[in-house]
Amino acid sequence: MDSRPNEPQEAEAPPVEMQTVECWRCGKQIDRTLARCPFCAARPRSLTRPIRPKVTPTAEGRATVRLIVMFTIFLFISVIHGVVIQAALSPDEVGRANDEGMLYAALFLEAVDTVLVIIALAWISIPRRAERPSLERRATTWLMSLPVLTVVFLINYWYHWYLREALDLELLESPLAGQTDLLPLWIAVICLQPAVIEELFFRYLGLGVLRNVMGVHGAVLVSSLMFGLAHIYVPLSIPVMILLGIVFGYARLASGSLVLPMMMHGLHNAAVMAAEWYSVHAV
Repeated sequence: MDSRPNEPQEAEAPPVEMQTVECWRCGKQIDRTLARCPFCAARPRSLTRPIRPKVTPTAEGRATVRLIVMFTIFLFISVIHGVVIQAALSPDEVGRANDEGMLYAALFLEAVDTVLVIIALAWISIPRRAERPSLERRATTWLMSLPVLTVVFLINYWYHWYLREALDLELLESPLAGQTDLLPLWIAVICLQPAVIEELFFRYLGLGVLRNVMGVHGAVLVSSLMFGLAHIYVPLSIPVMILLGIVFGYARLASGSLVLPMMMHGLHNAAVMAAEWYSVHAV
């Protein structure tokens, strides 16, 4: 039997965790104590850069960036639209427009807008589906839509009337005054296409994507600002366009569907077109 006292045992040293760095040349992770990179033989002075964690963008972030890109393209198309409108005005007959030229230019530009929205729908991830409002709330929204739309139209009408009086602007002749045979095409350009395409972009994609990053009211306001700026070819009308965007945005949320804001948008534009035609023929 061994009578020697127990000798203290040396504690095992904890394993040393290898510190790694990213090689500047090949990008591989290697032991920072090595003299050279074992993969590409980079010199020691090149092995001192610490590893930076890679940031993976979230789905909401990617959708927001893509929305901004598509909106920027929309702004560019709107500027071109404004240039086309100015070019269509005859220099020796201020107030009269080349009806047919404006019509076909507008048809072309709105065809471009339609293609852009199709691309945006395919490129931007579809926003999460919002909770469907109650039946009572949806019914109330539909019943109140026409009175609210009437008030907004009157605000629009009196706003532009005041601008014409205050700034002494001449009333441009309505494009419907000269060639009524183009009425179906003008209805498509002014009423139908904007009601469908603009609502898909601003109230479906825009409002849906922004709602995921800033809340309901902020998303309505920002998407309405985007809607107003998209009409930069008529800069004096931007405040009213923002108001319309707010109304259409809340109609979209309260009804739980795009159908109501599309109908309100189309009816509003039809009322504006009819008012312009009446103003020209009533003079």
